[in-house]
Amino acid sequence: MSTEPNQYDVHVVRARVKTYSAQMMLEAAALLAGITTRRHDRRRFCAEAEHGDDVCFFLSRLASMPRSAFRAVKDKAETRRMLASQGLPVPEGRSFTTTQLDAARHYARTIGYPVVVKPASGRQGLGVTAGIADARAFDAALGAALDAGFDDGRILVERHVSGRDLRVLATGRRSLSVIERLPASVVGDGRSTIRELVERKNEARRFNPYLKSKPIELDREPALLERRGLGPTSVPPVGMTVILSSVANLSRGGDSVELSATTHPSITEAAARAVRAIEGLAYGGVDILVEDPTLPLDGQRAAVIEINGTPDIMMHPFPVFGAPVNVAAALIEAFVPNVGHAPRAPASDRLRALVRISGRVTRVGYRRWLARRANRLGVVGWVRNDGDDVEAYLEGSAPRVAMLVSAAARGPAAASVEAIRTRPLDVSEVLVPPGFAIVAR
Repeated sequence: MSTEPNQYDVHVVRARVKTYSAQMMLEAAALLAGITTRRHDRRRFCAEAEHGDDVCFFLSRLASMPRSAFRAVKDKAETRRMLASQGLPVPEGRSFTTTQLDAARHYARTIGYPVVVKPASGRQGLGVTAGIADARAFDAALGAALDAGFDDGRILVERHVSGRDLRVLATGRRSLSVIERLPASVVGDGRSTIRELVERKNEARRFNPYLKSKPIELDREPALLERRGLGPTSVPPVGMTVILSSVANLSRGGDSVELSATTHPSITEAAARAVRAIEGLAYGGVDILVEDPTLPLDGQRAAVIEINGTPDIMMHPFPVFGAPVNVAAALIEAFVPNVGHAPRAPASDRLRALVRISGRVTRVGYRRWLARRANRLGVVGWVRNDGDDVEAYLEGSAPRVAMLVSAAARGPAAASVEAIRTRPLDVSEVLVPPGFAIVAR
């Protein structure tokens, strides 16, 4: 693996790096595959089917995901029970309500420190404390979990399982990508303070489309530095790695490494089994702790920690280290053909599309609004009124066209968009002038 972080093509508007959402990447993949899409808002779009029902995505999951599956993966205690019923390794643990905190303390002593405390229905690592070594730290972790404010307030106490933190994006059939998540850290250069190293690394993270809004927060866990006799103004020697977070969470400034090529097949198969364990779940982000990703799962200490039913698929095309994986294209290929489509393999990420926007979109400045955003994104084409609708031809990189289509679902303040239908075009249908123009019908 290269020690140099990946560089990505980013879009900067008024000194701010713009980013893509899972929705944008999924729609871009569908359009590149030759599939017409329909959108009513910024959180949901549908891939139009030639036969049967359209395939719709809400955020990063299939909109058809049953409520029972959503509830199961949202409740970490229930997820653990279902995984264990399928013979998958899970950490020992129990959930407790806010009236059972003394019982939670007793349970932690019973299974033995170190333990993990987290909200039973949490997300993004909020309120999670790992490696709790004593009763005092346990009480602090209880407070952090309860302060996270998730749903019913239940907390989960588990035996701590040490190991390397893997997020496997998997369907019930196979793994699509394996990301190792590393805790937030900096590496000393012998000259800079820890605070200066953090500032430098956060500046670099701004240019990763996924990590741009996930900086390292140096003052979040000062005890980690204090235990090593360090502080924000300390100057670590060359090559010294300074860990700044107790959890390997990208939202807390962690790094990501793509490991699909070297992960043992038994680990990725376990991830697919975990997805199959949740009835109605098409795919998910499976968190697995292992000693060594290259070794068989049953030959080491390991545990399947949880499943995210609305997986954060954006980490996979934008890892800090390792080869990016276009999981959006893999998901479109896996699920859209089931209703009659035969997606074409794109020759490049260059996309040409004809877009029709319906609603209150004429005589409200919509065309000027769309033209300004197209120019900022480097998307060429034209826009015009067509009766009560607006029609636009867009050409550019697929993610940027998808970003514009997503924004078009909102439009200017005076507009009220009801629907957007985007039809990808073949090269023979190119209608583009240079730049982006507002044209008459």
